Amino acid sequence: MKNKILKILVTFLIVSYPILNRYASPLDQITLVEFGAMLCFLFFIFNLKDTRYKIKLFKPTFPIVVYLSFYAIFLFNSTNNNIDTLGTTLRLIFLYTEIWLLIPNYFYIGLAKRLVRYWATILSVYGLLQVVFIKFGIILSSQIPFLPILEGTIDIDLVMFEQVNVYDMTFRCRSLMTEPAMLCTYLIIAVFLELFVNINDHNYKRPILFAALYTAVCFISMSSTGIAVVVFVWVMYFYLKIKDGNKKQFFQTVFIGSIGVICGIYFALQTGILEYFISHTFGNDISLESLMQSSRFYALNLLKENSQSFSALLFGHGLGQTKEYLPGFARIYYTLGLIGIIVFVFFLYILLKKSAKQYRPLWFVYVVLNIGTEIILGSFAIPYTAFLMLNADDNHLNKK
Repeated sequence: MKNKILKILVTFLIVSYPILNRYASPLDQITLVEFGAMLCFLFFIFNLKDTRYKIKLFKPTFPIVVYLSFYAIFLFNSTNNNIDTLGTTLRLIFLYTEIWLLIPNYFYIGLAKRLVRYWATILSVYGLLQVVFIKFGIILSSQIPFLPILEGTIDIDLVMFEQVNVYDMTFRCRSLMTEPAMLCTYLIIAVFLELFVNINDHNYKRPILFAALYTAVCFISMSSTGIAVVVFVWVMYFYLKIKDGNKKQFFQTVFIGSIGVICGIYFALQTGILEYFISHTFGNDISLESLMQSSRFYALNLLKENSQSFSALLFGHGLGQTKEYLPGFARIYYTLGLIGIIVFVFFLYILLKKSAKQYRPLWFVYVVLNIGTEIILGSFAIPYTAFLMLNADDNHLNKK
């Protein structure tokens, strides 16, 4: 009974990690989900005494934990901001230790799918309400009531207020997340599950309708990365349906896809989202040069600094050593060096090779997201990796 409760708690934390990761806990500078995970680790340690319980490990995560631990112990003295670097490194070690130990033993896939649908629906509906209320000059809070924000965290509600009332910027819904891109990154998990997993499960009704709702919110949020990746998910879905389906399914898929494309283009043109997407992504003109100067990629020139010394090339500059925005793989190289890239690429390769077939398209989504945004070194690594670990290393991760 206690083990079942622990599985439910761990599964809830894994699925809710990106949503609850900015809220405070009783411990100073420890987030609410980190505090919950610490409690789960205590119960995990108690379970080690039970010889009847077989402990499972996700072995590909071990090199990441070892390298980051080595980094924390031996390399933080060579950085400019030792406390920040060490703190960020320890937080990342803890995150990947959860992937290494907690997920293989306590992740309930059935419960996780239901929770993702619940969360995604709440986020989508609340995001739409934010869009409606802003028409009347009312900004709905992005915070969950009665949960205090971690000290030192940016006040997102104040940011939204200043963007709309001080800088006269276009309002972009973010629901209960800190920014529109994070909202889309979570909804993309839900879109994937509805199209590739839930659609084959009779326990889940109207998966296409839910996927369409989440997709619409991604467009309304006007996140360039979110829009591009959610379109990528739908393209994969239609491609696989056409490739694997019979003649009847082929025509049904083409018909539904055509309606979706027409409606999407009409919606984008009427609302101005397409124009905003192009200007936000490329700037003044659609070209590779403009793309590289956009807010997503302008800081890639920082990578040249790694070639200035052998230690920077191998070990990078340390986590937390730049405030500039860098996408996932670029940030790994800049902060953790060539060795860091090798360790994480190995981890991703094993995920692709060992994951269950129906979850493998999510691997490509995860990789694409880390080209345009940065989630592999943050809280989103938890839920994405959890689903990709299904069937990995003969761990079936509690499919019931």
